[in-house]
Amino acid sequence: KKQIKRNPGLIITKLKDAEYVGRFASGVIDVVMGKANKFTFFHENGHRLKDMIYATGNKDLIGIWKQAETLFKNDAFYIDKTTG
Repeated sequence: KKQIKRNPGLIITKLKDAEYVGRFASGVIDVVMGKANKFTFFHENGHRLKDMIYATGNKDLIGIWKQAETLFKNDAFYIDKTTG
C-alpha cells in the first residue's frame, strides 16, 4: 500500500496462479502471490519507469537509461560468474 501511494496512477493486481512471478503489461503490474518476493514489485516498477522514459522521447534521458542497463547487465554477469 505504501508503494501504491508513492506511485500515482499505478495499478497492481495480485494473482493466485500464473506461470510468471510478476510482470508489467499495459500499465498494470501483476504480482503472483506465493511466487513473488519483496523485490518483485520494484523489478516490475523498473519496467514501468523504462516505458515512461521512452515515452518522453528525451534522447538524453533514454541514453542515460541505456547506459544504466548496460552497467547493470555487466554487474549481473559478473555476479553470476563469481557466485555461480
